[in-house]
Amino acid sequence: MSDWIKCSERMPAVSGYYHVIWNGKHISMAPFLFGSFQCIDPEKITHWMPLPEPPKE
Repeated sequence: MSDWIKCSERMPAVSGYYHVIWNGKHISMAPFLFGSFQCIDPEKITHWMPLPEPPKE
């Protein structure tokens, strides 16, 4: 699995859903559209990572 990526270093290049960390301790999933995470407080998201691939079987 990938490492967490700091939002201050880079944001996702593709729209979609991502694992995110907000308030420095909560892990959740959030959509990324139009250049930002779409949630109530997107500025509180500090890190993100792509979702894993689904199982093949």
